[in-house]
Amino acid sequence: MGVRSRPVTSLPHRQPSEAGAVYPGVPRRVLITLVLLVALSAAACTGATACGQVANPDGWAGGVVVDGVIYTGSMDGTLLALDAETGQSIWEFNGLVGEDRRHAFYGDPVVVGDIVYAAGYDGHLYAVSRLDGSKIWDVPVGESREQLVGGPGLGDGIVVVGSSDGSVYAFAADNGSELWSFETGSMVWTTPLVDEGIVYFGSLDKNIYALSLRGGSELWRFKARGAVTAPPAKLGERLFVGAFDGTFYALDANSGSELWTFEGADGWYWARALVTDDAVFAAALDGNVYALSPDTGALLWVMETNGPIIGSPATVGDFLIVASDDGRLRTANLIGGGGQRECHIQERLRTNVVGYGDRVYLGAWDHTVRSIAVNNVNGVGTLDEGWVYKTDRPQAENPVSDDPSWQQRC
Repeated sequence: MGVRSRPVTSLPHRQPSEAGAVYPGVPRRVLITLVLLVALSAAACTGATACGQVANPDGWAGGVVVDGVIYTGSMDGTLLALDAETGQSIWEFNGLVGEDRRHAFYGDPVVVGDIVYAAGYDGHLYAVSRLDGSKIWDVPVGESREQLVGGPGLGDGIVVVGSSDGSVYAFAADNGSELWSFETGSMVWTTPLVDEGIVYFGSLDKNIYALSLRGGSELWRFKARGAVTAPPAKLGERLFVGAFDGTFYALDANSGSELWTFEGADGWYWARALVTDDAVFAAALDGNVYALSPDTGALLWVMETNGPIIGSPATVGDFLIVASDDGRLRTANLIGGGGQRECHIQERLRTNVVGYGDRVYLGAWDHTVRSIAVNNVNGVGTLDEGWVYKTDRPQAENPVSDDPSWQQRC
């Protein structure tokens, strides 16, 4: 499958399906899809019966690179600091305090100053020293301490996180004291976007919300036609987010009014869109990345893969980098989508791709964090093997770039 251009009118459009009986705004088959995507064991759902509580998470987080160090969470429930150049471990934090069966990280951590903030699937928010990985504080989120699927957002000394109990909570970044909470109509799996004193996020109740960072008062809400778990992205005064009705929305960030929609995807949106001045790259569970005009939503070009795209893409230089659940990492030229190349990881890829310098970093389903170099060869982005860190091995046995068992093929 390659990159090709095609008119928007030729793309199939999925009509919204019926809402599930348990979680408002979430179609029954979406719930089943999500259970498969996050590899959680759950009781079977029917239109008239409740879904059981999920257990035994195989969580994944993306990461963030700051000053040559990548900070990321593992499916083993460990928060890692790795040298971005060599993959050597700087420190590991293994101090999750919730139930053992919920020891995992789904959302990306946030680094501000000397503190790393991370939301544990165990229902606790953690602040960890960036210098040595020691815990500064942790707080349970909500009285029921439900699962935290999205990562935290942070601004002006306030950490904001959404919970599966249906509420968003704000805490003081310095000591973890709770400042306010805001209740929605269903679970909040979105990583909130905090920008210019406003918190933007979606809920499985089909609404996209904008709240005041100071106090949590509602500024506006927009009713989508499907549940929203994708984190919003912002460019200027425009907000971009996809939903489970197969529609990608552009909204006025100040009022929540709809600017345009793209309805060409044959699948739902889980990942945060990647936004540049020239294009909005919307990755969907139908295995496609849609390059859209930020101004009109017109389709510019499409990158096709053979599996769902769950993590957000990244840019390195002039290239778009996309990870698909078909086990391949792909590159394409940002302008026009040509020159596609791929690296066969041979493992499911479900994390965000993180670009830093001339490399990308991502996690794979085999309990690894990987570094892959992106080279510009005659205007085409080629991929070279880098290091791999196995999170289920002792620190002394990492990185394992010379271990043939990890089977990276670029």
